[in-house]
Amino acid sequence: MECSLERSLELANGCDFIIGKVVQFHIDDQINQNGRIDQRILAAVSHWLEIITPRLV
Repeated sequence: MECSLERSLELANGCDFIIGKVVQFHIDDQINQNGRIDQRILAAVSHWLEIITPRLV
């Protein structure tokens, strides 16, 4: 992903909180199957929706 910096906030203990905006995606042709990303080939460690969306049990 190519990102542009939207905001950088200095937090306590010398930590920074960076907010960026995704401006471009680059996808390997091997992963692109008929205009869709093949999740089996991608073999992602995580998905961003899983991080921000609570799971229902």
